[in-house]
Amino acid sequence: MKVYILLAEKSNLVFENEEVIEAFLDKFRGLPMSSDWEPVWIEEVSQNAPKYDMNELSCNPIFSEKAVSVLNHLLEGKAEVLPYQHKHDKYFAINVTNMIDCIDFSKADFSTYTGSDSVKEINKYVFIESLIADESIFKTPQHSMTRVFVTDQFRDKVLEAKLTGFKFREVWDSARSSEKEPVIEQIQYHGQSYPFKEAVQLVMQGKTLASDKWLMQRENGELHIRTRELNGSYTWFEPIFIPPVLLDLQWYIVDKANYPEK
Repeated sequence: MKVYILLAEKSNLVFENEEVIEAFLDKFRGLPMSSDWEPVWIEEVSQNAPKYDMNELSCNPIFSEKAVSVLNHLLEGKAEVLPYQHKHDKYFAINVTNMIDCIDFSKADFSTYTGSDSVKEINKYVFIESLIADESIFKTPQHSMTRVFVTDQFRDKVLEAKLTGFKFREVWDSARSSEKEPVIEQIQYHGQSYPFKEAVQLVMQGKTLASDKWLMQRENGELHIRTRELNGSYTWFEPIFIPPVLLDLQWYIVDKANYPEK
């Protein structure tokens, strides 16, 4: 079996009221909240933006009505389907409550926060297969706010129904779990460090700052973020929201990185 991190190919939905963004940053922790859920308004980033069956806000999946209908049997008992408000369409927050402590840390490659046993980043995933053999969608306690995992049965259903906007980043294959995979060395930064808010201010002043596998840089007047993938390649994106994992990192000034042409 294979395990994937569930992502949006490109998210075209935003909160209509920007004041709710901060409140949503830590809302989806893997705990039930249907009894307290108050639907908020969302809208497209622009009038002509294409519509997708999968979007993402604050690291949390948003499914269209069609996606919920197709995947409902895989979500039942695993996630809450919570309605948003939208002028024309029906969209739903997918609050994954199926929390499984299933990472085999005796074989996984990971880093922890300085002076703590708390997991900061997992560079190589290894799952305990017996704990997820019958699962379709789940979270782990280590990154309960930022990552939703799915298995082949979920991905296969999405592909079969030709749902749009879904992206699956493979992080584990049981058939290759015994193979020794190369581990990307963690980059060591030096000099003064800055908390996230100060780091963003420095970026908007023209500095480039980095932490762990992340880098922030100003391009065309806007904040852009680069992340290093498991295979050593780099991916740039212009964030609609800030991944919560970045908020606790310490950031360092580094040389300006090459930014790909649009």
